[in-house]
Amino acid sequence: LQIGKPCGSAGEIANGQFMYSGVEFGDTAKAVCDEGHHLVGRATRTCTSRGWDGRVPVCEAVECGEPPEVPNAKIEGRQEPPYTYRSAIRYRCSVGVLNGPREIWCTEDGTWSNSPPKCEEITCPSPKVPGAIWAGAPKELYQFRDTLSIECYRGYTSTGPSDITCGYDGQWYPGLPRCTRTSPRAHWRG
Repeated sequence: LQIGKPCGSAGEIANGQFMYSGVEFGDTAKAVCDEGHHLVGRATRTCTSRGWDGRVPVCEAVECGEPPEVPNAKIEGRQEPPYTYRSAIRYRCSVGVLNGPREIWCTEDGTWSNSPPKCEEITCPSPKVPGAIWAGAPKELYQFRDTLSIECYRGYTSTGPSDITCGYDGQWYPGLPRCTRTSPRAHWRG
């Protein structure tokens, strides 16, 4: 029996290493993977009279599944799977305004760091300006960034902005104009 013969190295592991209790007969070498990698194969090798038993395991990169799709959003600079540890993806809304994290990344346990964001539609109510008219058919709701040009009827004077834009918070900016009657009705009977 070659009991006294040390076993030496249990092997090299890409993205991991062996932790040794020793290299003599009966000692063990336990494979530990680097952060963001998981073990494939048997973790522990034992020093026998014929050297280390078993074989060197592999440390594979953790992968996350497909990133969640978000309605009305695009994933910027989309990369090809696999999505490995620390891969990050960014969302951009094609409609509405982003609510939630713009960026999520693949964590060491193979899950995405966050729930994906939502693209929320922002709408403004039809502006209520007595005595005014604006181009286009009136709608119940206008979308974020829609701009209207408001004019007062003849015989009315406008105070305030003539162009208004639907803002982030569902309010019209810079505010609604007012239309005030300038001449008493009596004057312009045809």
